[in-house]
This record gives sequence, C-alpha cells and structure tokens, in this order.
Amino acid sequence: MKFLLHILLLVTVLIAGCTQTTPLTWVCPNGTEVLGGPSQCPEASFCKGTARCFNGTITSIIDGDTLEVDNFSIRLALIDAPEYNEEGWNETKELASSICPIGSRAIVDEDDGQTASSYGRLVAVVYCDRINLNARMVTNKYVNVDKRYCNVSEFANEDWVWKFC
Repeated sequence: MKFLLHILLLVTVLIAGCTQTTPLTWVCPNGTEVLGGPSQCPEASFCKGTARCFNGTITSIIDGDTLEVDNFSIRLALIDAPEYNEEGWNETKELASSICPIGSRAIVDEDDGQTASSYGRLVAVVYCDRINLNARMVTNKYVNVDKRYCNVSEFANEDWVWKFC
C-alpha cells in the first residue's frame, strides 16, 4: 500500500511540474526574443539598419521633436511637434522631458532613409529607459506624424507609426 502511495505522489509531482507555465518571452526591437520584458533586451537590439546607432546622455530638450544627446542635435524621425510659441509646444516639450529627462541615458538609432540630416540634425528614433520616445510622442494630441517622410523612413512600417503613413 505504501508503495502505491509513493507512486501516486510521484505521478502527482510529475504532472504538476509539467503544467507549470513557462516564462513569457518579449520581442526586442530587432526581433530577438528574450525572457521577461524589455529590460532584458540588450542595448544593441534597439539598433536597426546600417546607419549610426549609439548610446549617449540627454543634454537638452529643445521641443517635442528635437533634443540633444551628448550635445548632438537629434530630430525625431516621422514626428512633427509644435514650434516655440505655437499651441502645444510646452506640453510636447514636457512630455519629451518626462520620458527622456536631461542627464538620462539614450539610444539613438539614425533613420537609414534620412541620413542627409535635417538642418544639421541627425534624424532618428530615440529610446530612453528602453522606451521609444518617437512612439510615445505620437500619443500626444499636439503631435502629428510627418507623412512627407513615410515613403523614405526605415521606421514607417513600425507598429507605432504605420497606420498614420
């Protein structure tokens, strides 16, 4: 009888072990799957294409679509935010500052389709704390997707922007 109980217990343990849920996987920006969430994605996985991609420190927020990383001017790809003294300028600047505060680390991925620059600025997608700043800016009511660049930007087919292009 004890033998039968031991077998029953062993079978129960084995069945319980087989029904455990497996950890969720997360797909990094470059398509690599990792266990856990976006914090597990290696920084290099945020880089797409062949244009420049680098890490730096946010040194200034100019407005909702322009910031500086290591004092290098960055124009957010596909984003059109209000200019100084236009309605929504302060709100979009504050949103960008809340996601990428001055002094925070950023990953800058230059747009392969726009390497010629925009008024001396590098056109890119910027990630702060692994958050896509460009995507978050699209959620602001004052920000528009600049459709003029949908046919050239390497990012035009990404989830955060494709429906606007």
